[in-house]
Amino acid sequence: MIESSSTEAILFFDGNIVSKEMTYAEFQAILDNYVPLQDIATKSMKAAYLRVDSNLHITAVVFFHIAFDQQGFVEKSWNIPLQQLADNASKGPDLGSGPIALACFSQCPMDWHKNNLWDPDMQAPNNHFLLMKKIIKGNNLGLIFKKKKEVSEEPSEIDRYHDERTRAALIIKEQRLRHKLLNTKAEQDKRQLSLDHQTRLLAYQQQLNDYQQELTEQKVVNLELKDTISGQAEKLEGLRDYFESKLQFAQDSNDSKGEVEALKAHYESEMLLRVESSVAEYKSELHRRDVELLYRNERESKLQQEILILQGENQKLLAMSGDEILQQLDNAGVNFVIYHPGLGHLTIQAVEVSEYLENVTAFVAKKCGVNEHLYRTWLDHFYSPTCQHEHENGELCDKPVVRLEDPSQFIIGESDRCSTHQTQTPSIVSISKNGRQTATYSTNKT
Repeated sequence: MIESSSTEAILFFDGNIVSKEMTYAEFQAILDNYVPLQDIATKSMKAAYLRVDSNLHITAVVFFHIAFDQQGFVEKSWNIPLQQLADNASKGPDLGSGPIALACFSQCPMDWHKNNLWDPDMQAPNNHFLLMKKIIKGNNLGLIFKKKKEVSEEPSEIDRYHDERTRAALIIKEQRLRHKLLNTKAEQDKRQLSLDHQTRLLAYQQQLNDYQQELTEQKVVNLELKDTISGQAEKLEGLRDYFESKLQFAQDSNDSKGEVEALKAHYESEMLLRVESSVAEYKSELHRRDVELLYRNERESKLQQEILILQGENQKLLAMSGDEILQQLDNAGVNFVIYHPGLGHLTIQAVEVSEYLENVTAFVAKKCGVNEHLYRTWLDHFYSPTCQHEHENGELCDKPVVRLEDPSQFIIGESDRCSTHQTQTPSIVSISKNGRQTATYSTNKT
């Protein structure tokens, strides 16, 4: 039992239900590796730190992420100052005793901890605030408080007016917070959708390249078939010469006229059958190849259309020992700040430094909400905003284009093209060894 004027509690969420409740003292025992939570081992959970007053009213909330290892202990890299965040948090909705102190992803008093927090749902029927209020009122933790002496005093008209104005101001602030949370979620959904579209677009372009390669190979096979037919024709011509020489020999040997005519008829009949058989065989083969080419052309056309649709959708969316040292630095309050074009300044956690050093470009691209290939292509555009259209002689157009500051708004083949070449559609897209994307274009103008 806890006896005080206020206390602290921790709630764990599984979707939109509270899966586990504990006092802050119990939570500290878990952080100190005294008690493992084996039922949520290897999981990353959403949780909330609460301050509760003697009337079982919530006065402060910090919505945070927490991960557990295979034994059910908290990951060693976890280090979020929950109490400090609550002390410095801005105001949130009124849950019974005035506006609470609220810290979440969209409203974090310490920017470098922003990515360790999450936004609650304020929409019915999954309103996290109402859910927490109901749980605390139920007092399953058995919290006991010293009650303060109540002083009854009739409020004056001025006090009532002041209370009404305060209540109206709180309602306005709560609506602003709700709007801010919805905007943050919408922005996250937009970035994820943009990344999905970019991935699908690259996949379709790769399929188009594969079909184009198959088409080229089929053309080569058709040329070989034509060469084979020509060779067969030469063989038939050789047979004709052979039989004609035999006829001539028979005539020169004064054989009977009947035998010569029979031999000639046999020769013509055999030659006719061979010619008809060869022609039928190669016509059948050519027909089969023509059907395959037609089918591939249809698939290529469909892929082109899907690529154009995806491009249009994207347009609309515009949108060890070393680890110990890093952990010591993080515990000492040292921040790791990076800067990259398209991302700006960003504070990263100690646990993210290894990922950052392993592949800087991929890390930055992920933070920008795009894939690595698109970010590299945008980076070339950022440092040299010129048209990348390649003429038939191999030279680039190189005309200046408008530089896009946000990589998530960059579309390969459009954003890096001048107004003249933006009206062209890529027919063959390929990726060079240095990771850049090049394309051959066919004009859509009539």
